[in-house]
Amino acid sequence: MYKKEANERDFQYILGYLMTNPQSLDSFLNSGKLDNSFDHINSSTIAELLDFFSVESVRVGTIAQILDERLMKNVLRFLPLTGKLVYSSIKFQQIWKKFRFSFSSVRWSEPRYCALDFCNYCIKNKKLLGFDENLPLYNLIRYEQAILTVDIYFRSRQLLNRPLAKLSEEGYPALLAQCILNDYDFSITEFVKQLKKTTSDSIAVVPVISEGFIKESLLTYVSWIDRRIHMLRVNPLIAHLLMECNGRFSLAQLTQRLKRRGYPATVLLNLCNTIHELEKLGVVQRLAEPLISLIEKEVCND
Repeated sequence: MYKKEANERDFQYILGYLMTNPQSLDSFLNSGKLDNSFDHINSSTIAELLDFFSVESVRVGTIAQILDERLMKNVLRFLPLTGKLVYSSIKFQQIWKKFRFSFSSVRWSEPRYCALDFCNYCIKNKKLLGFDENLPLYNLIRYEQAILTVDIYFRSRQLLNRPLAKLSEEGYPALLAQCILNDYDFSITEFVKQLKKTTSDSIAVVPVISEGFIKESLLTYVSWIDRRIHMLRVNPLIAHLLMECNGRFSLAQLTQRLKRRGYPATVLLNLCNTIHELEKLGVVQRLAEPLISLIEKEVCND
């Protein structure tokens, strides 16, 4: 009925695209124009689409809403803590709608990537979305965004097995684990612990952030040992130390660099033990050679 002159394949593809992209659908219904990526579509197909939507607007709206709710549920599978905190709240529904209408096309077909896009959107638009008045939700989204980021990075890249230093050798400490270091406005680990204990998904059960919930710096990383995601609470000195572990300097050279930067003597005395502890946690590796030398050898072997 609607496709007698339209290209069947183009018609079906664009119909599915529009019904899963609210911004594009809204724009198409108001202007009769498709996104630039569909410039090759002929006018008869566009006319048939407009005809279809004019007749089936109610049914299309219902199906689009069902698909949107399904996507949101799939996204929240990758944000279980955020979902537990706010899934039933009107505020979250509003944030989700703004997110969906902010892009003509995001990675809707990949819930894992869509979840990351949603987190990045929330973090980027903190003030616009009113997160200044909802620090628990904002910090929780950042917490789960860090987990998603390192997980996706790990899945998309092959870890290189580079030669490691022996236990008796200094080696060249290198931060090779994919990681994100975030500063949170309160003890996010304690907050998450309390949230996991709750049995209701109502926003009314948000754990109380007491004075004991002091600010916390947390390293989220994929361990090079067991290939799993871990969390490590770090202080400013350890955070700075990790940034210095770039695989270019031996332990002795690293000690001298930190000494020149004013590190306390106690930290320098325990530097070797600290590096070994970070190594056992799968955060740092002691390479047998400087990282630049290993990379040059890998390039030559390719």
